[in-house]
Amino acid sequence: MLGDVLGISPTTAARHWARLSGEGLAWVTAYRPDLAGQLGDPVNALITAVCAPGRLSTMAQTLAAHPQMLSVEIVSGDGDLHLTVAAPDRQALADCLLGPFAAVDGLLQSSTCWVTRLYKEGSKWRLRALSPAQVRRLRELTEPARAVASPVPLRPLDGADERILAALFTDGRASYAALAEAAAVSEPTLRRRLRRLMDAGRVAVRCDVAWEAAG
Repeated sequence: MLGDVLGISPTTAARHWARLSGEGLAWVTAYRPDLAGQLGDPVNALITAVCAPGRLSTMAQTLAAHPQMLSVEIVSGDGDLHLTVAAPDRQALADCLLGPFAAVDGLLQSSTCWVTRLYKEGSKWRLRALSPAQVRRLRELTEPARAVASPVPLRPLDGADERILAALFTDGRASYAALAEAAAVSEPTLRRRLRRLMDAGRVAVRCDVAWEAAG
């Protein structure tokens, strides 16, 4: 698909992606965009954390494994880590901050800011690296069915949905077969459930790019 859009062969496109991902310049992230949109009750927060000497990398890896962490960034300045945190409701977020987060070994201090307004969700960001014609072609290849699809009603997530999301959050490029195995469902069922989750806005997949590659 990308080869078609960019005017290169699929093999060449795959080789470029392998280099970018192998060098840590680009990666695929999956997450719950609907959590970031629930601003009526503050369930999103930005946290600056200060780490004990020698604990920065370990803390970043530990926190990144928590499902409530939408992003974990190593920074300089007043803090060592910037965290974007989300949860289904206020109580769940408080439980996260006072429980698993506060218990992380090496955390010296932190400051929390509630998110009160969301201007643009991360999967909507664009680098504007594609020409208008390439953007149109990409939409033709990826959105023909979704453009005419009826809105998908929201329903509570069940155990299989949660397992699908957990596996996808771990590897945003996981294959259908791997996701089906992790969720303990058949591959056709996995495909159907994942499409419903994406159409309902319960999961988003985006490509993040390191600043060195962004230009």
